[in-house]
Amino acid sequence: MKRFAITGYGPANEVFQEITVPSREVTSNHLRVNLKAFSINPYDVALRLGKMQEMRQLKFPYVLGNDGAGVVTEVASDVTHFHVGDQVVVHPISGAYGEEIVLQNF
Repeated sequence: MKRFAITGYGPANEVFQEITVPSREVTSNHLRVNLKAFSINPYDVALRLGKMQEMRQLKFPYVLGNDGAGVVTEVASDVTHFHVGDQVVVHPISGAYGEEIVLQNF
């Protein structure tokens, strides 16, 4: 699976890198979303520039992304509120800059 990660703090053209990582397993109480869109919001920009270091330290490479939208492609057997094919908006702590994301069902 492809994702866009930052390799350190700084300007986008200097720190972004496309990475390929294995897809996460969908375990109990989780679902997989194939992302169709993600936003680049001010919080992500502040994190990338290092302006949030006092509150949140990042481990690099780090995949930003607090907002996204997509289609559910897999659900754990104990997830009952979401189904394959559902169109969803997601708000993860991070990780939306990529092809897919595995999220906990709340």
